[in-house]
Amino acid sequence: MENQNEIEFDLMQLLRYLFKRVWIILLATAIFAGAGYVISKKTTVPQYTTSCRVYVYQKEAGYSYNEILVSMYMRNDCEIMITGRNVSERVVDELELNMSANAISAGLKVTSEDDSRVLDISYTDTNPMRAAAILNKVCDVAAEEIENHMNVDAVTTIYSAEVPTTPVATNINRDALLAGAVGMVLAAAILIVLFLMDDTIRNEDDVDRYLGLSTLSAIPVSEELATENKVNDRAKKKGTARFIRK
Repeated sequence: MENQNEIEFDLMQLLRYLFKRVWIILLATAIFAGAGYVISKKTTVPQYTTSCRVYVYQKEAGYSYNEILVSMYMRNDCEIMITGRNVSERVVDELELNMSANAISAGLKVTSEDDSRVLDISYTDTNPMRAAAILNKVCDVAAEEIENHMNVDAVTTIYSAEVPTTPVATNINRDALLAGAVGMVLAAAILIVLFLMDDTIRNEDDVDRYLGLSTLSAIPVSEELATENKVNDRAKKKGTARFIRK
């Protein structure tokens, strides 16, 4: 037969233990949340997004199903052309940028409505002035590339990119909340471990549990302790958790 050690504790006693030390949990939550906010704010680089809109014009385009289908494929091809290396490399060369063509392609995003040849192009960068300059150059270069390599009559700019003044939303608040949650769980876990490791003898049940001895009687130290023992006895009748550790 395997030897087993029983660990018995009162759930109500654990809850009271945690309630008396709830200030520790709240303090740990506040410290972790504050640290997470500061670290996230210092490590997060502001990002600025600007956008422009272009129209892909084709005289032969009509409104039959096949023509609309061809127009949709053409729009997808335009998106690939705009974010391709041909456009990005020309932008780097013409603006004499100290960055790679892949970095520009990664910051570009092209969207459009269904059955529409109007393309919305956006670009995100850490420098707002550079973001506007790059995107406007992308629109000019992409228009030439599309007209030269595709069956398109013209690509016209509806509106150009402007210098953004407000950075895009960051995840600083989310990081602070996550850090606060980690602090709260960690503090609660440490308190629970300390509670389980506490083998202080407080009543006759602890004498039987830790020493294996029976008590004939108990003399309370004070009325407060006697009252606490009575409460513990009532709570124990309601429910006691029993864990078995091998």
